[in-house]
Amino acid sequence: MAFTVELTINEVSHAHGYEPTDLVVVDGIEWSRSDSGIAASGGRLCVGSDWAPDDVDRDARRFAYSLPQGEQPIPLPLPEVSLD
Repeated sequence: MAFTVELTINEVSHAHGYEPTDLVVVDGIEWSRSDSGIAASGGRLCVGSDWAPDDVDRDARRFAYSLPQGEQPIPLPLPEVSLD
């Protein structure tokens, strides 16, 4: 079964620099919160042994973009909202 997980650029860089690397993914964890804290149980474990990120298997979903120097966001007035 194929599924998708999000990786940070640091996770990909680390995997390229420290081979072999295992990719370990846990999903389906059930959790609850009570006065005594948080409890977790269950889940599914998927381990990819000797994993190396392949450009073919990656899809860019986010990009960091820096505004050119001197360009600043222009604050817009917020509309007045009545809560009556």
